[in-house]
Amino acid sequence: MIPALATLREYADRFPVTGGIMRHIGDLHFRAGRLAEARKAYLEAVALDPSADHYICLGMIETRLGSLPEARAAFQKAVKLDAQRADARAGLLRILLELGETDTIAPTLTRMAAAEAPDYDAIVAIAAQAARAGHTDIVTAAADAVAPRNPYVANRIRSIPEAIAARQSALIPPRPPSPRAPDEP
Repeated sequence: MIPALATLREYADRFPVTGGIMRHIGDLHFRAGRLAEARKAYLEAVALDPSADHYICLGMIETRLGSLPEARAAFQKAVKLDAQRADARAGLLRILLELGETDTIAPTLTRMAAAEAPDYDAIVAIAAQAARAGHTDIVTAAADAVAPRNPYVANRIRSIPEAIAARQSALIPPRPPSPRAPDEP
């Protein structure tokens, strides 16, 4: 057993368990690759203390386990608890893209870009994921949302589909020349 995990378990056995302790136990299980145990700890954390932090952790582990509807629910609760958390919104948008539920993504990116301190890295990452999935409308919406406050990032977002296409074409080897019949005199 991981020494830190043993220490937390000892503490949890002697004192009242809090959501924070269960989150740390979940983090340790997650880092050790024990995803099912991490999930149980995060579920207990949200039961004890339903905070945005704990729901984000739960959403991340559900995503890793492939439980996308459960991940969506966890991220939605995190956004509802703290609408300013860019990591909660980004997690939710990634899940919505995976599930093919793209109708709310562009408006959410617009709200993220209008935040007091926009998380441009998260917006770029979501735009890149949308571009890989072929949703150029979402890429355009992200660039348009960011453009008034940060034209540099908007141009970076607009270049994503082209960069992905170039990368994909670089991965596809060129076709060898087709054999030709010898020239006849």
